[in-house]
Amino acid sequence: MMFKRDLTQTELTVLDDLLNARRITADLVRYDTGTEPKDLQRAVQHLVDHGCEIEAHPDGSYQLIASGLATWADYLRAHLPSEHKRTVEVYRETASTQDIAKRRAREKLVVIADHQTAGRGRLGRTWVAPPGTAVLMSMTFALTGEQTRVIDRLSMIVSVAIADAIEKMTGHDRVHIKWPNDLYVNRRKIAGILIETDAAQRTAIVGIGINVTLNERHLEDIPAELRNKITSFALCGWREDRLRVIHRVVKRIDALMTSPQLPLIVDEWRCRNLLSEEMTRFQSNGQTIFGQAVDIDPDEGLVVRRTSGDIEQ
Repeated sequence: MMFKRDLTQTELTVLDDLLNARRITADLVRYDTGTEPKDLQRAVQHLVDHGCEIEAHPDGSYQLIASGLATWADYLRAHLPSEHKRTVEVYRETASTQDIAKRRAREKLVVIADHQTAGRGRLGRTWVAPPGTAVLMSMTFALTGEQTRVIDRLSMIVSVAIADAIEKMTGHDRVHIKWPNDLYVNRRKIAGILIETDAAQRTAIVGIGINVTLNERHLEDIPAELRNKITSFALCGWREDRLRVIHRVVKRIDALMTSPQLPLIVDEWRCRNLLSEEMTRFQSNGQTIFGQAVDIDPDEGLVVRRTSGDIEQ
């Protein structure tokens, strides 16, 4: 089921205040919108009707516990920068957001799901996330230039953007990147990226999974071999709403994709790179090679030192 849009501007402003201030008062909303207390009550009730969990306090203030899926598309459409405007679609459940985005890869899309029944990762792996605990989304991009190099650059930019967004939201010192698709906090995976391409349409579909509200109870539903390898905002002690994470991440990705400061983005990737000492498997021009990701070149793509000692770009 895809969610429809019907929030008013006042309701969007109240939701924005709730997301960013966590606890709001009638005076704060009156300052932002001119809304009177009775109108604030109506706006809050409408947000609750759309699935938001909002706690009313005796002093007349309101606190957001969790945003409702039915508000996400409206909110993102209103708050993503106009120069990067995307069509936003939100689903309660789908097999994979990648599949939906692939079918319409020429459009500028963000496809989001509360739950995926067949989420996938790199090299045929699956992405496991209990319903309601993760950001699960796909974004589409046009490809220009030589495909392998463009994909390397896209992977670098997306991973740096997600790492930067997490750091700014949480104040965490450093989110590390394990090429090509994993992000780590305290040596545990918090996010993953999957890039798939459509050569005929010259497009890339970027799948993103970020663990947000996953907690100790949810770990009981995770395969045993993964429990000690993953983390989340909640497990790190960071309270964040998934809608706010989506907004910050999409906004940051699109900003870096058009940034003229590519050398600075490369430097950000270098200081986060976890693979300088680790051997791993890479795909290059249809071939699988083993080596170390030692650097990334803005024009040539990933620089890999093979097990033989040879350098591959």
